[in-house]
Amino acid sequence: MQRIRSMTVKIPFEEMFKKESLFRELFESSGNALILLESGIFRHCNLRALRLFGFDDREELLHTPPSKIFPEAHSAVMKSDKAWSDQLRNASETGSAHFETLCQRRSGEQFAAEVLISALSYEGGRILQVSVCDISARRRTEEALLESHKQFKGIIDFFPDAVLAIDTEGKVIAWNRAMEQMTGAPAGEVIGRGNYEHGFQIYGTRRPILADLVLNPQEDIERAYPRFYRKGNYLISDTSSSKLSDTLGKDYFTSVAATPLYDDEGKIIGAIESIRDISDRRLAERALAESQRRFKDIIDFFPDAILAVDIEGRVVTWNHAMEQMTGIPAEEMLGKGNYEYALPFYGTRRPILIDLAMRPQEEIEHHYVSIHREGNRLLGETYIANLHGGNIFLSGTATALYDSKGRMIGAIESLRDISDRKATEVALQQAKEAADAANRSKSAFLANMSHELRTPLNAIIGYSELLQEEAEEAGVNHFISALDRIHSAGKHLLGLINDILDLSKIEASKIELYPETFSVSEMIESIVKIADPLVKKNGNILIVKGCETGGEMHADLTRLRQCLFNLLSNAAKFTTSGVITLTVSRTQEAEQEWMNFSLHDTGIGMTPQQMERLFQTFTQADSSTTRKFGGTGLGLTITRNFCRLMGGDITVESEYGKGSLFTIRIPAVTAAGPAEAEEMPATDPLIDPAGANERTVLVIDDDPAVRDLLQRFLSREGYSVACAAGGEEGLRLARELHPEAITLDVAMPHMDGWTVLSALKTDRETADIPVIMLTIVDEKNLGYALGATEYLLKPLDKERLLIVLKKCTPDAGRLVLVVEDDEATRSYLRRILTQGGWNVVEAENGLTGLECLREHRQENLPQIILLDLMMPEMDGFQFIHALRSRDEWRVIPVIVLTAKNLTFEEKRLLEGCVAKILQKGSLSREELLREVSGRLMELKQDGKQESQNGSIRSK
Repeated sequence: MQRIRSMTVKIPFEEMFKKESLFRELFESSGNALILLESGIFRHCNLRALRLFGFDDREELLHTPPSKIFPEAHSAVMKSDKAWSDQLRNASETGSAHFETLCQRRSGEQFAAEVLISALSYEGGRILQVSVCDISARRRTEEALLESHKQFKGIIDFFPDAVLAIDTEGKVIAWNRAMEQMTGAPAGEVIGRGNYEHGFQIYGTRRPILADLVLNPQEDIERAYPRFYRKGNYLISDTSSSKLSDTLGKDYFTSVAATPLYDDEGKIIGAIESIRDISDRRLAERALAESQRRFKDIIDFFPDAILAVDIEGRVVTWNHAMEQMTGIPAEEMLGKGNYEYALPFYGTRRPILIDLAMRPQEEIEHHYVSIHREGNRLLGETYIANLHGGNIFLSGTATALYDSKGRMIGAIESLRDISDRKATEVALQQAKEAADAANRSKSAFLANMSHELRTPLNAIIGYSELLQEEAEEAGVNHFISALDRIHSAGKHLLGLINDILDLSKIEASKIELYPETFSVSEMIESIVKIADPLVKKNGNILIVKGCETGGEMHADLTRLRQCLFNLLSNAAKFTTSGVITLTVSRTQEAEQEWMNFSLHDTGIGMTPQQMERLFQTFTQADSSTTRKFGGTGLGLTITRNFCRLMGGDITVESEYGKGSLFTIRIPAVTAAGPAEAEEMPATDPLIDPAGANERTVLVIDDDPAVRDLLQRFLSREGYSVACAAGGEEGLRLARELHPEAITLDVAMPHMDGWTVLSALKTDRETADIPVIMLTIVDEKNLGYALGATEYLLKPLDKERLLIVLKKCTPDAGRLVLVVEDDEATRSYLRRILTQGGWNVVEAENGLTGLECLREHRQENLPQIILLDLMMPEMDGFQFIHALRSRDEWRVIPVIVLTAKNLTFEEKRLLEGCVAKILQKGSLSREELLREVSGRLMELKQDGKQESQNGSIRSK
């Protein structure tokens, strides 16, 4: 409001307006209504006064009694305790009066006004200047603000939570009734105060509270409220106050939340905080935690394993006995659902007894040996294999849990180990069955262990043999001896493992014979080769006699070779710097031919007492022999059993200190037994003549080492090899590639070899493909019954595998024409292709190449042409042009081998006319063979269609 201070004027009143234009200008231009009074009568007014009070004529206003404009009665209504006449008198005496009152316009409308009366002196007299400002709008704003404040106070007073608000200077602007009750501080004592007065009232010290920190950095908040978190614009934390605890006489815990306050323009004007008493909740939580602790102590005291779940199947109890039974701590299981608790028992997520307790009787699943209800309890017994390292019988009791209103809230189950009781029952009632089960478990263990040990040994033996060949080819002779020892040692270790498996089969009467016809001399040669390092190790000399008279025999080659190797290795072990003699002879008795294998050594010999224990399992001559020479004591036991299975026997003669003589005697032709079903089926009818032109072998084996070994070995022999790591992939590749032969393992995950073999033989697309079983699993009869062409046991016998593969993949028709003027290059290509199983025809230029094609009949044309471009007489470009001129020639795929950097025009000429362009000098042996084999495979798959179109890889 524009205010005019009181002033003393010493000039006459009339002259002040007539002569002082400056004063008159100021008087008229004032923003407030100005009226001059003298002796209680209006003497002058400005235009603003006319407008404010609603008069059109100045004289009318000046003749209006002051009481009409300034009613006496309304002074006390406003912020003044004096009437209008009193205010005039006060101004005259003191020089001014400042107050608010109600004024009245000419129309009778009243309005709020702020009035300033100033005394003016002139010629010893006084006049009063009255300045009036309309404050109606301000009063309405103040009233609305006051009303809003009352409503806000009413609202926050209504809240049960204690609420306070501060402005941006940290001064308290709100303090509700709940806050007064909580702190004991009335709002009037706190509102308007700063310097963390609010913090003092809550925590007993002047410190920031959460409302003060809403905009502070994270670390500031964490120092004051370590357990705070944000939720949108809100800061939330649980805390406690020792001051409030002392004031209220109890442990006082609070949950506080704070957020900034904004004005209409989004500017922060303060912050508000609510404080909720959560002491009862905390005490209830403490009581619940204590109750749960006592409950846990109680169930942990029980010797039975106990678990409980809620209605949603989440674990709420897992006692100490359950931890010991399963090996799973409670903290890892509590809160878990989705049948997590079934995993330790069954290895799969599935309902168990505790889940069935919450189901009707008709929904109970038959997962238990015995299960029945007794009232609300469900009882069952079950056998759990491999529970935390052991196999146990469990007796379970489960029942549903209900709340105070009878609603089902979960279930509880106790488990008791009744293995001892069950063991006693089994021992008393099923002694024979228990013994059989033990034998089956032992056999399974031995079979599994043998498989696990033989699998890596198979790789060791195979790779060592492959490395020997590579070392010989590379001329690295100093490695050959060491690699040979590795190979021999691997074979020896494999023999020991086989002994263990064989013994288990012997005890179970599950040994089967697989007779085959073989050369005795070749068998002896292979045994001697393996045993030679053992013989030489002790400085012995090995002499072989009569080997050339052995001829052929028909027996189980694997078993017989194992018997002879056992004898030979024993002789080498127990003889030092002596002579070991192996004698082979063939005798005729009546209508039966016998093969005799005698092994004499000059070793330590045996006493009669030692000879009595000689063929007992896990027994050598005596304990000192075991300590000195090592060994398992299985070899001779297995040897005698094998000999007897083949219709023969083994005898021994020995003299202590002089040596021993072991003689194996078996029929030259083993009597037909299970082996009758093992005759190798003829493979010729199974070979697709149309597919005999590509030697592709599909290897199906889950062991990557075996796949790698076979791929490297077969590739060296000129085969194109595809590999599959499992049965499903193998079936897919067999249909896609239609290989000439398949090698198949039996023991594979997901889909075993028997399933794969059956699928191959029932599918018309793959039924004609020869399948060679290559596995550790000794089930030849089953393999042949399902359609296997041959059944070979690991470790890989390369020579035997090659013999079988040659039967399955004949070389007829595998003809390549090499057109190359350089003799050295032709020789190199001939050597590579010949090693890869291809027949090669050579031509030194294009004319000679065309002549070769004319000489071959159409059914005997080369299947692929390897062509150089730069040649005398007729170069490669001219040769291709001539080749395309005849229909029977243009179907032959051409692979260009050249050292020439072809121009764009030359490449354009060759485009569509050749299958591949290869640069000389950058091509390895394997790449060449792979390229040739690949083009032949393409020819096999789509050659007929391309022939109908009149060209191969050309328009």
